Amino acid sequence: CRLWACKSYKIQLISARLPTALQNKVRESAHETRRQNMKRLFPLNARIVQASPAFAHWPLDVVDSIIAAAVPLTFSDGDMIVEEGTPGHMLFFLSRGKVRMHRASATLAVLEPPALFGEVSVLFVEPRWASVQAVANTDVWGVTKQDLWHIFMANPEQFLQAKEITNFKRARWLPPLTPQALLAVDVLPPSIRTETYAKRLAMHLRPHIWDTSDVVLTQGQALDCLIFVQSGRAESMAQPKHVYEAGDTIGLEEWFLEDPVCTLTLKVTARLDCWVLPRGVFMVTFSSGLSTFAQDAIQKWYADKLVE
Repeated sequence: CRLWACKSYKIQLISARLPTALQNKVRESAHETRRQNMKRLFPLNARIVQASPAFAHWPLDVVDSIIAAAVPLTFSDGDMIVEEGTPGHMLFFLSRGKVRMHRASATLAVLEPPALFGEVSVLFVEPRWASVQAVANTDVWGVTKQDLWHIFMANPEQFLQAKEITNFKRARWLPPLTPQALLAVDVLPPSIRTETYAKRLAMHLRPHIWDTSDVVLTQGQALDCLIFVQSGRAESMAQPKHVYEAGDTIGLEEWFLEDPVCTLTLKVTARLDCWVLPRGVFMVTFSSGLSTFAQDAIQKWYADKLVE
């Protein structure tokens, strides 16, 4: 009987009348046979590794070192592979089957091969931000954090590239800003700040995460965006101290200048979850479709703000 090819419920039916210890032995034997067959039937290769944006541009010799460090793992339908809130000790390349990524009961995505998951908590040394559950007999190749960091230490350029790309992925799941938060931002006259305005503004926001010790802005740097802080904390590196926390907007003081420049250097003291609004996009979006009267009102309001 090819137990390795059976679905978990069939294995349960086959072994149902056996003693518990023998049932466990049958299941483990089936998984062990599957792991051995993975090396022959579903091997990890460069195509699977480089299918992930984080590793897409890595040299083949570095990709080969990841493949050499990977170990085969098998899961049955319903098995939990990753649990939200737990430490991340391994990332996974999905080679066969299907998994469901979810937070609480809300499904975020269903992944099929080739796919990568678990890399966020490994690269950023933080708890798992979502759970991943097998929804079929599933085979993955796992690489431990320890092995991966050895590879990263030998290839720092590739590591920083993978981390930057992965940061976009984790930022993508930030909760959206509320319309109330957008309407409270003082970048247009109150008469123009309507629900329609908030919806248009939300369309052009992009999420971003800065980690502890990251520098958000540098003094003298051209300021080309507004940063809405959703959670976390950033502080100026010089006196007097300026602190930005949830609900604050970075760059608002310089927003009304013709060529805004950062007046201080900001460093993150607790992971900063933000939504960023590019200045150029904002100007184009809100100058188009407005009446001459409204544009004149905005110009006058901006002039008054500069005087203030």
